[in-house]
Amino acid sequence: MGSTTDLAGYDVLRGEEVEVTGLRELLGIDRHAVFVHYGSHHKAIDVASDGTILASRTALTGELLQAVREHTILSSSVASLEELDRADETWRDGLRAATQHGVGRALFLVRVGEQIGGRNRKEMTSFLLGALASLDLPLLQLRDDDDRVVVLYGRGPFKSILHRHLEETYDVDVHMVDETTAEAAAVVGAVRLFQRAQRLQEAS
Repeated sequence: MGSTTDLAGYDVLRGEEVEVTGLRELLGIDRHAVFVHYGSHHKAIDVASDGTILASRTALTGELLQAVREHTILSSSVASLEELDRADETWRDGLRAATQHGVGRALFLVRVGEQIGGRNRKEMTSFLLGALASLDLPLLQLRDDDDRVVVLYGRGPFKSILHRHLEETYDVDVHMVDETTAEAAAVVGAVRLFQRAQRLQEAS
């Protein structure tokens, strides 16, 4: 590994390759795609049309949400995610604020909105989610003429936010995977990779 300026060229997969293999089969995807996994870490995985994994990029967005909600001044200005059925339209304001003023400033505006602006905690929670969602956009490395399909899967509130943002902003084919299909994908992917390994062993 070279200098710290080269670090962005490296990443880690921890089982997502199994999920991606299963999702490609279950969804019938046979073209260039980027799979975006949501959990404590958010990960974009570039996959070629033949299933070869080209690259992955990971951000700590899920953990940042937990840390901000539980260990900063914003803890009293936001609602629990259990109280938030789905992010309301305020997420757009949060994403826009992060883009215009930076994520740090956008996060403090959550406090300003609740304390000074008279906005309720559910609204400012949506604002917070939008601000943090901005951190995931560079992971996708989308272009206006992008021909990749985008597949969103995993847990948490960010999946639906990115889905709506991409549909409104880019001319891109987006699939949002339900949790049942995502769980099945892990099983299907494990079987397919095992079968592939067996074939390679038999051929060697």
